[in-house]
Amino acid sequence: MNAPVAVLHRRRFLDIPQATLTSVGSNVYEVWIPKDAPIHRLTRREPTMDGWEEAIFLIEDVESQPAVASGENGQVIKLHVVVL
Repeated sequence: MNAPVAVLHRRRFLDIPQATLTSVGSNVYEVWIPKDAPIHRLTRREPTMDGWEEAIFLIEDVESQPAVASGENGQVIKLHVVVL
């Protein structure tokens, strides 16, 4: 899925062009963020699961509920995101 992904930071959404988005249900998505993406520095979030736990995303112009970090490896962080 090639929909744009943005994260809420200081009351505005910042695009994450390096993020990969996969639909896993009618309103549930997996967001994969590379650990070397510039967004970590811009938002001052650690490139770890704990650093991205409860992040708010904008997916297909809909604001998400707080994200649940669900995995990471040496290259990416995986989050589950629900939009209402």
